[in-house]
Amino acid sequence: MAKNLNTNLFVKAGEEGNLDAVQKLAPLVDVSINGCRPFSQAAARGHLDVVKFLLPLSGPGAATSNALSAAAGEGQLAVVEFLLPVSDPNG
Repeated sequence: MAKNLNTNLFVKAGEEGNLDAVQKLAPLVDVSINGCRPFSQAAARGHLDVVKFLLPLSGPGAATSNALSAAAGEGQLAVVEFLLPVSDPNG
């Protein structure tokens, strides 16, 4: 039960751009499984600080490409400029 609550809070914190909560909750969840959604949502909403924190935890490839696509779709230029150099063009 606590694991699901932590995961839900982690996802919500990423979506809302709450870096402090994301940092505190990251060790309590399996970020490799649950990191993609908050990573993409933070990117789409322009929360660059959260994107920078989650990038090394989310892993390369599809997660980064999805976040880049989400940011571009929402016009989040700063996030796009940050993710573009580390994005996998085949992801």
